[in-house]
Amino acid sequence: GFMINKTINPKGPIEPCKESCWITYDGSNIESTTGKDRYIQVQGQIAFELIQKLRARNVEFKDIFIITPFTSVAYGFKKYMGSLSNDIVNWTKEDNKKDWLDDNIGTVHTFQGKEAKVVI
Repeated sequence: GFMINKTINPKGPIEPCKESCWITYDGSNIESTTGKDRYIQVQGQIAFELIQKLRARNVEFKDIFIITPFTSVAYGFKKYMGSLSNDIVNWTKEDNKKDWLDDNIGTVHTFQGKEAKVVI
């Protein structure tokens, strides 16, 4: 037998997104209250704004991964997204909020071997 490695051919970037870019926010002036918490609220808000722009272009939640460098950042963003009302986030009946928060937000290890249309 033999193994075939194949991925889905991309259709191109989702407008208005570029294929790849960095968005930088300097959080060095923000002090952690625990010394271990690396989550920065403003960065979470920026990620949420990107999600809103994608959703406005009919990108489904299931097609969006949020990859963070630390588990504390993933936890902070899950908590932030979970605290927003369903109306603000624009969850639909087809979206499973809890599953998305659990399955689509995490560290690089969470997504090893997985693919998504959009990665933030």
